[in-house]
Amino acid sequence: MWSIGTRRSGARALDWIIRWAKSRIIALLGKSPAGRRIWFSYVDLTFTKPTLRHVRREISALMRVVNQDATMRTRLVYNNSVSPPTYGNFLEVVMLARYLALTGFEIDFFVVDCLKGRPEWKSRGLGASYEDEFVRDQIKLARLLLPESAVVHLVEHSEIANVCASSETAHTLFNLEVLREENITAQCVYLLHELVVSSGSSLPLGFLLDRSQFSFSSNAEPRMRPYIAWHVRRGAWDHERDSVDSVLREDFSELRRRFPEHTIMLFSTASGTEYAMEALSGLCGASDFDAGSPILERQPDNGFVSAIPWVLGADFYYQRLGGGAGWIALFSHLPYLMVLGDVAYFEGIRKDCQVMPWARENQRCLVLPSQAGRVRLAEVINLT
Repeated sequence: MWSIGTRRSGARALDWIIRWAKSRIIALLGKSPAGRRIWFSYVDLTFTKPTLRHVRREISALMRVVNQDATMRTRLVYNNSVSPPTYGNFLEVVMLARYLALTGFEIDFFVVDCLKGRPEWKSRGLGASYEDEFVRDQIKLARLLLPESAVVHLVEHSEIANVCASSETAHTLFNLEVLREENITAQCVYLLHELVVSSGSSLPLGFLLDRSQFSFSSNAEPRMRPYIAWHVRRGAWDHERDSVDSVLREDFSELRRRFPEHTIMLFSTASGTEYAMEALSGLCGASDFDAGSPILERQPDNGFVSAIPWVLGADFYYQRLGGGAGWIALFSHLPYLMVLGDVAYFEGIRKDCQVMPWARENQRCLVLPSQAGRVRLAEVINLT
């Protein structure tokens, strides 16, 4: 008879096999235009269209709040028991709350602290210290990005039902999904997209992130030369999307060629920056100094929250295969290029590579399912 530990090991192995098989199928479909059309059609049927139905239901509910009782509060709930442990997913929901608060809604933003109850996180090496730090950063991010009129709450998992109650005085976005404990991050991004499009793509003043809205740490040194931001993925989740040495070296060489007058500032986890600096240490020019500034340097302040003003202060942002820092750029006017291995949330990404409804020509995302990890940067970068 199998023990509980054996069954759990078998479940983890099966989960890995399923994820590997899915990635291989996507990669095969991504090799041809016909295959990509098949994959996008599948995503439309199984994800996009059902999600949009939920989103349009919420738009109708928000309009009722505006028309019937403008004093009714609107709740957003980020449930850590079902959401990925990533800053990017959290930022998606916070920015929806930011948009609504800046357009006049009274916002209550709830973070459900349930990290220690997820064994699959522990199986990936995410211990209690990471979990506690992640929740602290979530609260810090929410208070940093939301207007003072919004109220941020930290609640336990057992309080979800109470949060969704009192429908007479407040409306909970995606209330049914929250009560069923479903991950609503994708629905929130779609809802934000639909709200912006329906408004004629006009944005409330101060919605997009801008360097002037944030402060650097007190020990930040003045920059001797302009810099670009380069996110090297080395995450605590989805390790198959992490960067490899050969691609890092090629990307570095191309970025140096494109931006000869700029410092290249690395953004990643602590282990990610260590890995990248070591992988690039032998390259000619990686450690050269000019006018007191290095060609390649780490982000000056560790952590996602501290990275926000540094990313926004760059002249250009680049990442390959994902990374939460990309959402800082997506919610700004910062020029960027992102090379992605899977389909993003927005339909527009299939047409002109501009994901957000406010995106400009120099803000581009490329979805290359079978090539994202190895396509040459020189073949896809276009800064004109």
